[in-house]
Amino acid sequence: IVATQMLESMVGCPTPTRAEITDIATAIRQGTSCVMLSGETAAGKYPVEAVSTMAKVARQVDLHPLVENKLRSFKPTWSALRALAHAAVTVSEDLQVSRLLVACSSGSSVVMVAALRPRCMVTAVCDRSESQHRVTLLRGVDSVLVREHETLPRHTMITAVLALIADGRLHPLQKVACLYGYPAAIRSPKVSITCFAVNAEGDDVVQMEDFSTGL
Repeated sequence: IVATQMLESMVGCPTPTRAEITDIATAIRQGTSCVMLSGETAAGKYPVEAVSTMAKVARQVDLHPLVENKLRSFKPTWSALRALAHAAVTVSEDLQVSRLLVACSSGSSVVMVAALRPRCMVTAVCDRSESQHRVTLLRGVDSVLVREHETLPRHTMITAVLALIADGRLHPLQKVACLYGYPAAIRSPKVSITCFAVNAEGDDVVQMEDFSTGL
């Protein structure tokens, strides 16, 4: 989170300075998850204008090709989890899925996936509200709360997909990629990537691809 009086002049003025716009743009280009206002909205004369200005700049810069290219050139340290996060993002883009679901216990796996800036939305699959809170401010990430199947990891992920269908975040014929653990999807080390598709009726899912080995 970058929060350093980014639009300080808007405490008393309805328009920002060029330097402040540059600060916001630079923070986003360097990969920050969030930019934040404080005094500008808490005590400033133009809180709505300040929020609107920051949002407008963030949207425009976030869509700039230079941002995407720089973030996608990020080379992770090849630990097992980082390698799997990189693989999950690659699979999600190769198969053009609508969402990438990541089983989430501490939040570290979701952080690693979100840092690679996948083109699709990332959904943290959590079994505790505390885990949901940890990923709230990550860029391009939302969450879903499910009950974990202790020895049926795919069932946990299918339960999450069905929950997303039920609340309108997934629709018929859309595809998802899932990164999860074994033998328990959420609490075990992440070792598996599986892709599912929502059926035409929008009431069930079918498995498309399984990139697990020996599970």
